[in-house]
Amino acid sequence: MLQQSLRWWLNLVPAFGPFKLKFQACIALSSIISDDRDLQGKLSMSSSGIPGDAGKKMKCHKKYSSEWEDEPEFHGWLKASSKGSSYYFCSACKAHLSLNAGKVDIRRHAVGKKHTKNLTMASGQRSVLDLPSVSGNQSIERQVKEGEIRLASFICEHDIPIRVVDHIPQLLHAICPDSQIAKNMKCGRTKLTSVVNNVTGKQNDKYLEKTPLSKIALSDPRKLKPLTSIYLGAKVGMTLSQQHNIPPHAIKEFKQNCLAFYIEGATQIRTRFAFNDVSFKQLEALDPRVVKDKSLPSLAPLMSSFPTLVNDNDIQNVDNEWQLLRQTELVNEGCSTPLKFWLLVRDAKSGNGDPMFPNLSRLMLNLLCLPHSSATVERVFSAVNRQKTKLRNRLSIKTLSGILHTKRLLEDKSCFNFPISTKMVHMMQSEIYKKECAATGNADDSDEDVV
Repeated sequence: MLQQSLRWWLNLVPAFGPFKLKFQACIALSSIISDDRDLQGKLSMSSSGIPGDAGKKMKCHKKYSSEWEDEPEFHGWLKASSKGSSYYFCSACKAHLSLNAGKVDIRRHAVGKKHTKNLTMASGQRSVLDLPSVSGNQSIERQVKEGEIRLASFICEHDIPIRVVDHIPQLLHAICPDSQIAKNMKCGRTKLTSVVNNVTGKQNDKYLEKTPLSKIALSDPRKLKPLTSIYLGAKVGMTLSQQHNIPPHAIKEFKQNCLAFYIEGATQIRTRFAFNDVSFKQLEALDPRVVKDKSLPSLAPLMSSFPTLVNDNDIQNVDNEWQLLRQTELVNEGCSTPLKFWLLVRDAKSGNGDPMFPNLSRLMLNLLCLPHSSATVERVFSAVNRQKTKLRNRLSIKTLSGILHTKRLLEDKSCFNFPISTKMVHMMQSEIYKKECAATGNADDSDEDVV
């Protein structure tokens, strides 16, 4: 509009008038102003195409590059997104994220707490291809488990605090960097405690059934019943249950002394008797079940092994009473122990009030009087005192028992040469942690070292 007005005034002036140059300059200036306004209008157009919307800015998205996946800081978790080139996919977080600022957004995500935690968890998971049955590394897997078992036995054998094991695997890896066994050993305090309690210190419930009497380890804590299962007699049980003013620690100490007495008594019995002698095989006549089953026809072999317990004039009387006992209904009443059974036989009366089995009961009760001693067993208590010190005052009873069991497992061997059974290797599974948590409520409860 401005240019048209100027051109109209230009036609009115003379061709060579002084004003003509001025009007031409004004026309050129108006053209520049008009072009500049058109440019500003174009720049102020929004993404929707509406001119004049200068308050909104256009968004700029970076495109994903597959070359970023090979960079060390993104390797292993950065992948292309299925949502388009303006996104990337994090395999650790399982999320599709936008690329507004390119690699700056990826780096910002990489240092986040959520991504760091997810990446740590993902790195600890084993692939299916890494399993021993697939990769063929079964021998290495077994050697690693055997190494962890030997490490637990080493700690127990030399009375070393359990906290030391936190540095031993890293030390072995630093000394032997080219060893796959040292590299794969991961045995901290929690795992070693579980191995001690549930692998090397595992009790065998069928020990007495499978072990000959001459080879029973009387001082082995793994083979002993818990204090709550020790039978001390009916009167003792009644007294302990009625005396509510007795502190629990006093009751526990009393039962421990009784257990020590039993152990020493059994030790003295084994010292005085040769359990490989056939005479002890003949002592099965003391078992009430043998009487009930009628499997032993005569006591002649038994009396020949213990001739000093029977007079020559009573040998036939004893055997006659044995035959009569096998036919008597008295055996159907049953008793919990041989002593109770033979006391019942002793008290049995005939129709005229005379004892029915005087000679037989006297022989059997004499056989039950095995010698014993009241000497204490200091070795076990000394081993306990060496383990539970003032600097290890948080050592739990279960872990202490596992340490003593492991020391007994070694016997005359050492931690580097004792035989490791296949059963122990198979027990090296995650279930040992579950047993530990179920028993204590916390798998790391045995961190015993407190100053």
